[in-house]
Amino acid sequence: MSKTIKEMQDEIGAWSVSKGFWERPRASGEVKDDHPFLAMKIALSHSELSEALEEMRSGNPNFYISEEEEGKPEGLGVELADAVIRILDLASHLEIDLGEMIEIKMAYNQGRPYMHGRKF
Repeated sequence: MSKTIKEMQDEIGAWSVSKGFWERPRASGEVKDDHPFLAMKIALSHSELSEALEEMRSGNPNFYISEEEEGKPEGLGVELADAVIRILDLASHLEIDLGEMIEIKMAYNQGRPYMHGRKF
C-alpha cells in the first residue's frame, strides 16, 4: 500500500530533523525571526528544480548512478524527487497538510479555463 502525502511529509520531516537540517545557525543567541531560514528552505527547493533542468539540458537519462560520486543516484527523476522531498519537509515543519492543500487547489483548478486562459 502506498503512503499518503501526509505520511511521507511526516516521515521526511522527522528524518530531516534527525539529520540536522533544521538546526539554525546562530551568530548570537536565539533566532528571533525564522523568515530568512524558511526563505533559504524555499530557495533550496528551487535549486533542486534548477538541477533537474540541467540534467535535462545535458541529455542525461532520467535515472543513472554516478560513477564519480560513489554510486549516488542522479538524473532528472532524482532531482525532481529531491525538490519534492524538500517541499514535503518544509510543509511538515510549517504544519501544512500538503495532501489536503493539493486536493483544495485541484478542486479549484477544475473550474478554470483551458491553460487558465494563458497562451503558454
